[in-house]
Amino acid sequence: GNVSYGWRLVGPGLDGAGYTGLALSPWDSNQLILNVGSNLAMQLFQAGAKYMVQLVVRSGGVEGMSKVQLRRPMPPFGGSCWMEVAEAEELVGALVARCENWNAESLPLSYRYGASVAPWAAATAKWSVPTYLSRAELRLSEGDYALAVEVLDDVGTSTVTQSMGAVVTAASSTTEGEREETLAGVLTELDQLGSVSQLMQLSQSIMQGVSSEQSGSGGRRLLASSAAYRLRVRRMLLNQMEGGVAE
Repeated sequence: GNVSYGWRLVGPGLDGAGYTGLALSPWDSNQLILNVGSNLAMQLFQAGAKYMVQLVVRSGGVEGMSKVQLRRPMPPFGGSCWMEVAEAEELVGALVARCENWNAESLPLSYRYGASVAPWAAATAKWSVPTYLSRAELRLSEGDYALAVEVLDDVGTSTVTQSMGAVVTAASSTTEGEREETLAGVLTELDQLGSVSQLMQLSQSIMQGVSSEQSGSGGRRLLASSAAYRLRVRRMLLNQMEGGVAE
C-alpha cells in the first residue's frame, strides 16, 4: 500500500511551525535535510539545548515512529582577551592581542582577530584568517581603533569578545619618501615571513586611509599627504596583493 512520511522537530523555542524553513527537503518526504548552519537555525536552536527529530511512517493502516536527538553545542566560554600592547607606532610597532583560558565542547579552538576604526563597527571590521594562535600582532595605519576577537570551536560555533580600544600613532618618518620606503620594507618583511593576516590587515587599513571617503580618525596623515604619494602607496599595495612590492 501507500507509504506516507511525516517529520517534525520538538524542543525549546520550536513551538508552532516556525521551524519549517529549516528543511531543504519536503517535510513529507522519505528523508529530511536540515540547514543547521542557516541564520534561522542560529535563531531557533538554543546553545546547549536538546531537540528531537521525529519521523512518523504510515502504511496500510499501520503507524510507526522513530526519533533522533540533536543538540546545539555551547559556544566557546570561560576565557578572556585583552590588549597586551594597546599603543604602537605606525609601521614600526604592532598592536598585540592575547586570549587565555577559553574552553569549548569541541576542540581545538581557533581565533580570528578583527579591527575597525573606533568605535567598533562589525560591518566594516577587517578580520584575520582563523589561526590556532591565541596571541596576535596587528599592524595598522595611524588612527584610533577598536579590536575584537572571534573564538571558534571545531564545529564552527563562535563567541565574539567585547571590543577593546587601541591607538596607532603617526610614524616617526618625516618625509613622504621615508614613509614610502618604510612601508615597502614592512610589506616585504611580512610577505617573506608568510604573515598573511598581518599583511592583509595592514594593506586594507592603509587602502582605507588613502581613500578620499575615509571617515573617522584613521588615515589622517595619509589624507594630508600629496595626491602623488597616495597614488604611489595605492599602487604599491595593489602590487603587493598581486605578488610583489613595487619598485
